[in-house]
Amino acid sequence: MMRVTAMLRALAIATLVAGVGACGGDSTDPGSEDLVAGEYVLQTVNGEELPAAAVTWQDPSGSWQAVIQSGTLKLEQGTYEASFAVDFVLDSSIVSRDDVEVITTGTYAASGTRVTLKSADPRHGSTEGTLEGDVLTVSQPIESYGTFTATYHRERPN
Repeated sequence: MMRVTAMLRALAIATLVAGVGACGGDSTDPGSEDLVAGEYVLQTVNGEELPAAAVTWQDPSGSWQAVIQSGTLKLEQGTYEASFAVDFVLDSSIVSRDDVEVITTGTYAASGTRVTLKSADPRHGSTEGTLEGDVLTVSQPIESYGTFTATYHRERPN
């Protein structure tokens, strides 16, 4: 179970940074128009439609996957909140009885076609993403597990 908890944390870090993008010329300085703001829905993980495996790993108990069932991201006034429903699967059997909910928060700043997302937890650092129209794409390396890539679609601008 310690391994599952560690993977949940790693997944939270990756998914948290996966939902950030920007439009050309955006700025999130106080009083400026924030063209990045809105509510986004996770569409794909690592190129696969949801539900999709975010990461996989092996341990003595077998082959594990963290499978994202759904995800949302809200960008508003320089802050964000990301929420994800995750199942843990061991050798093709779901281990978690209910989706595990992962919620992360932090701040973002937009410049040009890039947005920098900074976690409220300083251990998680920051990353950058891009937005093309209403489609956000971010890739985040997860130490020892490869790269997590997520694509979101903006459902409602703020």
